[in-house]
Amino acid sequence: MSKRRDFADQIDAIELPSAPVIQRGQGLDGLITSQATAIEVGTETELSLDEQDELRRCELIIERGLKTFFEVGAALARVRDLRLYRTTHATFEAYCHARWDFSKTYANNLIAATSVRENLTTIVVKQLPANEAQARPLTRLHDPEQQREVWQQVLATAPEGRVTAAHVEAVVRAFLMGTAAPPPAPSPAAAPAGRTLRHYLHEAHSLIEAYAPQLARLRDTAQQTHDPAALAVLDLLERLTHLLAEAEQRGR
Repeated sequence: MSKRRDFADQIDAIELPSAPVIQRGQGLDGLITSQATAIEVGTETELSLDEQDELRRCELIIERGLKTFFEVGAALARVRDLRLYRTTHATFEAYCHARWDFSKTYANNLIAATSVRENLTTIVVKQLPANEAQARPLTRLHDPEQQREVWQQVLATAPEGRVTAAHVEAVVRAFLMGTAAPPPAPSPAAAPAGRTLRHYLHEAHSLIEAYAPQLARLRDTAQQTHDPAALAVLDLLERLTHLLAEAEQRGR
């Protein structure tokens, strides 16, 4: 039998809460061991005992509420690359839809965002992407070095030091167009007293960003069901997001 190492290090690093004893008397704490770095591979129609444990572990990570995108992305990548879904579903797409009620596109976006975040851990920065929406624009940069360079620009120019998905999108767009990145943000000490228009714009961005995963899933569903009303609302939200980004840029 062969051995696999895909995303094993990231999975090993995830701390899980205790859980009822499962097969072979192993609780979740016992599952999070070095066994994930080299597991036995079963047949096309039957998972090995190691693979059964690995599938159970990955699904627990996903099921606990999508706590952090990079943990979920690493677990999904593990399920996809080891084909741990193969005894119950014909494809990864079918597995994602039936088990988690989201599309393969959304799953792959999470995986890609996880890969970006993993790449950014190779440089010393004060902050990493906090969610999939912040990491998603960087997935358009296929060169890992460009991802690191642009993320450093994001941190250097974030308004009042607060990173938003809209700001990451603006910096990536500027980089791809070959234009200058947004100017450095003023220090928090230099910010004017009281609530300004820019504060409200920033809060609007944060609100939209907070619902980015749900909006992505809603768009997937609307496209699959051909729901014109939902698609129209989502298009309106997208246009409003771009307008907010432009207004914030002009308000600096």
